[in-house]
Order: sequence, then C-alpha cells, then structure tokens
Amino acid sequence: WLMAAVATPFGNSIEIWKAASWAFYLLTGLVMWRWAARRQHVDHVVALLLVALLVEPHLLRWSGTGMENSLAALFVVSLILLWHDVIGGRLRPVEAAVLFGLSPFVRPELALLAAIILIEWAIIACGSAALKTWARVAAGAAVVAVVLALIMFVMAGFWIPQTRVPKGPAA
Repeated sequence: WLMAAVATPFGNSIEIWKAASWAFYLLTGLVMWRWAARRQHVDHVVALLLVALLVEPHLLRWSGTGMENSLAALFVVSLILLWHDVIGGRLRPVEAAVLFGLSPFVRPELALLAAIILIEWAIIACGSAALKTWARVAAGAAVVAVVLALIMFVMAGFWIPQTRVPKGPAA
C-alpha cells in the first residue's frame, strides 16, 4: 500500500514498476552524491560502503525488475547517512523521525536496522543534552509508525506489511 503513491498517478503495470525501481535506484545515487557534495571532508569508509552498495551486482540486477529492492537500498543508504549525521552532530530530527518510522513499512527487516541505530544513539546520548533530541526523534518515529500501521490496518486488515498476500495463494 505504500507504493500507492506510484500506482495511483502512473498506473499499476509492470512497466511502471520497472521504471519506479530504476527511479529509486537513481534516487539512491543522488542521495549519496548530495550527501557527499554538502561536506568539505567526506568519510572515505562511509563513501566506499555506499558506492559498494550502489554497484552491488544483485542490486543492479533487481533494480530493473519492479520489485522493492531499490527502495529498500534507498532506505538503507538514508539510514546510514542519517547515522553518520547523528555522529557528526548534523541531525535533522523531522527527517530522522520519518525515516525511522517508515523503515519497517518499506521492508520489515529495516525495522531492525532502525532499532539498532536508535539503541546505539541512546547509549551514546545517555547522560547528555542529546538525549532530549533522541527522545523527540524516537517519539516522532513511533507516531509515524503507529499512524502508518493504523492506515494499513484500515486499508488491508493487517498491522504490518504482508508481502505474501499480493503474490497469491501459491506463495
């Protein structure tokens, strides 16, 4: 249902989904480029990991199929860059809350990555003024996730994404 933002204006054909997959893949590259362009000094380890993800053969192959792999890659890259910004003191709290809250609805396993980042951030922020910011972001992420879960429940009858249902009984 999250993909309704693509299907509603453009249609629900395989060609649309293949184009959307490539668009998410290109957007992933654009996010990485924009992140690097905003900094005077780029952490080369982070940059290398991000480029490795972008040129990973399976991601390249699956980015043109119409599946959600490139959207998941976009979220992985965004979460990594968000974490890098948290460490560097350049956090954008609203963006962080939305990314954390949306993550489990893009791919359920992204909830684990978001949770790991939030837990590590809480440990680092413990006993400092940054703990207030962490609490606001965590609360905002929880609100986003609960609102999306409610919308999903009203629309589909499920609290969490169910990828098997659209694939039919043979899945």
